[in-house]
Amino acid sequence: MQRAGRDIAYNFLIDRYGAVWEGRTYSVVAPVRGDATGGSQGFALLCCFIGDHTTVAPTAPARAAMLRMLAALATAYGIDTRPGAHTQFVSRGSNRYPAGRLVTTATIAGHRDMSITTCPGDAVYPDVRTRYPAEVTALRPAYR
Repeated sequence: MQRAGRDIAYNFLIDRYGAVWEGRTYSVVAPVRGDATGGSQGFALLCCFIGDHTTVAPTAPARAAMLRMLAALATAYGIDTRPGAHTQFVSRGSNRYPAGRLVTTATIAGHRDMSITTCPGDAVYPDVRTRYPAEVTALRPAYR
């Protein structure tokens, strides 16, 4: 993975209109270490919705863009997105997992799966865990 320059912690951000923005410098050309999820830095591609999704879900265009982004990244980097797919990594340290702990997580996960936080918000998190894996997988040609 490449190291990022002066930028923000997420690789990609999606606005309410469905526009996708590069956060971490060079993320559009290669995996770049994200730095927002605590403990999983270097093991995750971090995509986020712009906005507060505590009580209001992302817009339909934002949701569709996120699904397409996740499908494209998973296809490019050979990540299994099927429901039930998991991965493991050794934590680099977070407020949820101490450094050195082996962590098993879904390949599509929310920020709160890695750190003690309310992110990505209660209005979207259940979909991230239950609907996104199947919906992302359906967009991928390798899994049709």
